[in-house]
Amino acid sequence: MRSEDISETLRLLCRRENVLRHLDSNGSRKQDLLSDLAVSRSTIDRSLRELTDAGFAVRSDGVYRRTLAGELALEEYDRVSRRLDGLLRSPSFLDGLPAESDADPALFDGATVSEAERQSPYAPILAFTDLLEKSSYVVGFASAVFPAEVEAYRDQLRSGELVSRMVVTDSVCERLVSQYGEVVREGLATGRIDIRRAPDLPSYTLVVGSTADCAEVGLVSHTSNGVRGVLRNDDPEAVEWARRRIATYWRTAEAVCPPDSGDD
Repeated sequence: MRSEDISETLRLLCRRENVLRHLDSNGSRKQDLLSDLAVSRSTIDRSLRELTDAGFAVRSDGVYRRTLAGELALEEYDRVSRRLDGLLRSPSFLDGLPAESDADPALFDGATVSEAERQSPYAPILAFTDLLEKSSYVVGFASAVFPAEVEAYRDQLRSGELVSRMVVTDSVCERLVSQYGEVVREGLATGRIDIRRAPDLPSYTLVVGSTADCAEVGLVSHTSNGVRGVLRNDDPEAVEWARRRIATYWRTAEAVCPPDSGDD
């Protein structure tokens, strides 16, 4: 299909999605559409003609139905609309991510974004620690660390419920050792946490927190001195993307953190 054909199909869906959505498997008469949509007869006629010409609708026994192509096109239209809506609602959060971050649009499909604002400066930190506190297994990578995050990990490890595998930058490893050494040693002693180092990680933090019943992505956008925002999403596509992304860095991380924890 040529690019101009795709563009025309998108324009058609934007114009006629309300009519296409009303064509169910039982079939719809023109009079039904006029009553349900409160538009003119000429608009209904044009819509049905265009949808039929595109292969998205078919007329049979005096009623119009969506075709399989129409069903799939509508599903794709809805998916793209949700993701674009998520992107448009998160401009300042996105400003904190590099253009080459390889973020999948699935991350924004139904996502909840918490950003630091004057009236709620700690909202993103609370959103991230809430994810950690609800999880029994956390895997991810981190390019920064903040006190509330360390405390959440410590509390979960002490409760005996958390298992975690994390990849961190060299600078994060050094900070964990110098500022949170006791907490790190306590966590490693449980045998339920594994921290690896990698020299090059993205400038954001990405985790997947899981329980026996569900999994959720947490993406942290950092500033030079704090947290800009946190995105959370339990959409399966978003979770799968995050797991693949994390696995890539886990496979390439060779050094342990702290350095002497692998001497035994």
